[in-house]
Amino acid sequence: MESPDLLALLFRITLAATVAILVVLALRHPLRAAFGANVAYAMWTLLPAMMLAAAFSRELPEGTAPPAMVLLAPIPESGLTPVSAAGGPDAITAVLAIWAAGFLLWLSIRLLAQWRWRRRIGPLRRVGKGMAVAAAEASLPAATGWPRATVVLPSDFEIRFPETERALVLAHEHRHIERGDLHAQVLAELIRALLWFHPLVHWAARRFRHDQELACDADIIARHPRESASYARALARAAGVRPPPIATTWGFSHPLKERIAMLTSSPRSTARQRLGRTSVILLLAFASGLAWASLARTPGAPPDNMLRQIWTLTIGGGGKLAPLLLVNAPGVPAEIRFEHEGEAWTLRSAATALADGTFEIDAQVLREGVLMSSPRMTIGESGGSIAINQDVSVDVGSGALDVPKAFMASVRVEAGEGTALAAVVPRYPDGLAKAGVEGRVLLRVSVDASGQATEVRIETSSGNAALDESARSTAYRWRFIPAIKDGAPIAGEVLVPVEFRAEDKAPLGSP
Repeated sequence: MESPDLLALLFRITLAATVAILVVLALRHPLRAAFGANVAYAMWTLLPAMMLAAAFSRELPEGTAPPAMVLLAPIPESGLTPVSAAGGPDAITAVLAIWAAGFLLWLSIRLLAQWRWRRRIGPLRRVGKGMAVAAAEASLPAATGWPRATVVLPSDFEIRFPETERALVLAHEHRHIERGDLHAQVLAELIRALLWFHPLVHWAARRFRHDQELACDADIIARHPRESASYARALARAAGVRPPPIATTWGFSHPLKERIAMLTSSPRSTARQRLGRTSVILLLAFASGLAWASLARTPGAPPDNMLRQIWTLTIGGGGKLAPLLLVNAPGVPAEIRFEHEGEAWTLRSAATALADGTFEIDAQVLREGVLMSSPRMTIGESGGSIAINQDVSVDVGSGALDVPKAFMASVRVEAGEGTALAAVVPRYPDGLAKAGVEGRVLLRVSVDASGQATEVRIETSSGNAALDESARSTAYRWRFIPAIKDGAPIAGEVLVPVEFRAEDKAPLGSP
């Protein structure tokens, strides 16, 4: 993936994450009040869902070029071979380098925090399946470890908590493991590392941990409804410490008042919770689909040796149909079909890159299989446009087909790396054509970053010095699409075959 594509991907993910976090922050309190803590916690799945939808969003369709390639001379027999870069890294590369450095730095900081906490609680002494005892650390008890989790108890666990509270605390930590909350924390840390530059992501991470604890509290109270007072007393013993990155610590500095207040609220009915979960699922599907469709990816650079046409159509004064993308080999038509107001339309077009930096467009517009127009034009890098009015002569047969009042079209062309350019045809030396002298010359052309030929050598001779010199001298007047490295054009070499055919009295580039 090229640097511009990576930057565009990062932008789409950032935009989707921002929208998702704002939606979750706006809805988490109303959802908790209406449907319970578990429904509010489930809303956080919107964040990774929208990020994935944005990362793999739909790509705008392209027309497909036919497999047959009839190219104009000169044509590269092989792609440009990079020789040297034409400058230092561009701005996009620099931005991506800064992002990568921040990503690694953030991961390092969080891994260091996890290591320090693990070192602080000391060695673990196994006391049963999935359980261990460590030092008398304020952050314990805790469920920690990934991908396999362990409930770690402090050495003073039996002193700090009465028997009833100990059972509830253990149930709480085991419930975290059953729910996969540690997996969710790993995902949250990866998102924070990916978007380390985004302050809203880090601010939201703490709210995510709050909702995770509240949801687990709700599950325990639902299982032990008569023990809410004991559970509240156990919560009050929490030390209020900062949690490590990957652990569900009982001593987490959670919003204690909010958690205890939730214990006194009436439980939501099964029907209401089911309605809440259904609402969240529908919202996830809608928001992810919206991100997938609205953050559509535009294709990156055109394929090597190919041209991409970007068309915008306006038919009958209606809305714009854009972008319609066609990819074609130089001079070879490609087409795309679409519907407009219930009618089938076809846009068929061939683009050719010319030596002066412009492009020649030869197009056809068909409506229900009937040719509406055959525009032909030469455009620059900024593109060009055509207009077809009512007076266009169209054979509509029975007259069931009305000519639209107006048809406007604009097109822009991009050239892929190594795309052949139509150029000055080498002169067939006098007398040789009539004498039936033919041959094929293979030229090795050195191309600078601007696309100009700087040196032309005979790679394979035609066997006739006059033919060789005619092809070699003309090649200096050709212009090529240079190779691109790190977003900048670079020098390279290209092999160009030139074939002299006596019957044509002119050389042809071979495919």
